[in-house]
Amino acid sequence: MSSPGVMNAVVFTAVAVMCIFNYSAAIITDPGRVPSTYLPDIEDADNPIHEGGDLRYCQKCSHYKPPRAHHCRVCKRCVLRMDHHCIWINNCVGHANYKIFFIFVVYAVTACIYSLVCMVLLIILNS
Repeated sequence: MSSPGVMNAVVFTAVAVMCIFNYSAAIITDPGRVPSTYLPDIEDADNPIHEGGDLRYCQKCSHYKPPRAHHCRVCKRCVLRMDHHCIWINNCVGHANYKIFFIFVVYAVTACIYSLVCMVLLIILNS
């Protein structure tokens, strides 16, 4: 094996390991749940309730929820800053694991592009 081949193997392995690490972390990390004791501050003058907004109440969880919190029908709970429920990680993407999930996706795309470039160069150089 040549030294460029070893370098490519080391780089791809490092990217793949980081991808798997962030994938595992995204699965394990709780996305952030709304505390059952959460109550909106009605006295706060900057609160959107004073500007014609309404109190957000989850009928399924039976408690109030802050802005950008949504109920996930798959997880059966309210999630802070919920983005979506991801079937790749079988977890919601929310406040606490959004960054980890994003980094996982970046590493996965980087590994795919890197391997594609290596294969195309190999085909071009061998033809």
